[in-house]
Amino acid sequence: YKVTGVQTCALPIYLMTHALDDASDRVSRYLRTQLAVNAVYGAFIGMGLHWIGIPGGLLWGVVAGLLRFLPYVGPPLGGIMPLLLSLAISHGWRGAVITLGLFVITELLVSNGIEPMLYGSQTGVAHFAILLSFT
Repeated sequence: YKVTGVQTCALPIYLMTHALDDASDRVSRYLRTQLAVNAVYGAFIGMGLHWIGIPGGLLWGVVAGLLRFLPYVGPPLGGIMPLLLSLAISHGWRGAVITLGLFVITELLVSNGIEPMLYGSQTGVAHFAILLSFT
């Protein structure tokens, strides 16, 4: 048998190769998008910590962006040291509350709004399905 000039034994191999290429393209787009989101997240956190007055705020932003690659534990680990540092250097609770708010609000906005939208558009998966997969 022949299908459009291709032998039938070669057709499953062609389809498998095409499916694997499509999957690798989607995974590559997902990882590039995750890198971009985490880089912007780290830059935003770093600028926010610098604005709050945390020493080494930009460095803590880089650490927070890198730790965000660890699912579930990365964002809290990225925020615990700047939070403890803000408790140590500020007079009262104001600096610590602002630092905690910066991390919590940024993480909620990124993980529940920006990531599902970007990952969905880059990988072809529905936004709602991505949001459900994160929980």
